[in-house]
Amino acid sequence: MRFWILTFVLYLVAAMVSLFVALIISVASVLPWAPDSPGSSSNSAAVGLLWLLVFTAEAALIIPLGLGISAEMIQRHLQQRCFRWSRACYRALLLLPISVGPVYWAWRVAPMIEPPLYWLEKEMLCLGVSGVFAYFGLRLQRQEMPAKP
Repeated sequence: MRFWILTFVLYLVAAMVSLFVALIISVASVLPWAPDSPGSSSNSAAVGLLWLLVFTAEAALIIPLGLGISAEMIQRHLQQRCFRWSRACYRALLLLPISVGPVYWAWRVAPMIEPPLYWLEKEMLCLGVSGVFAYFGLRLQRQEMPAKP
């Protein structure tokens, strides 16, 4: 039981660090379009919307990468083998669809004043897809024991 609690905490820390890195990168990438002073004529709402879109896109790429690397590190520890970047990249690619639900909400539902009635069904479908891919990307396999003769 202790192993699974530590694994959950490691996944949570990896996701939070990835989210923080995406936040820093998105602020740095939108900063050139931000107004220089509070009284300038730049449209701050447009800059905020641009930041939301950039942050969502970057977080959708960086969080699966961080989770894939941490899953491969845990798998390496379980099977007592060396770290493989190819497996970490494979896990990160497999984890990319976990961003489907949050990206749908941020780009299609959040900007609406009154979302349509069917958004909940689509959101549940997207979150279900996210869960299935998270299961396959974060799945850990224990080292197989050789059969006794």
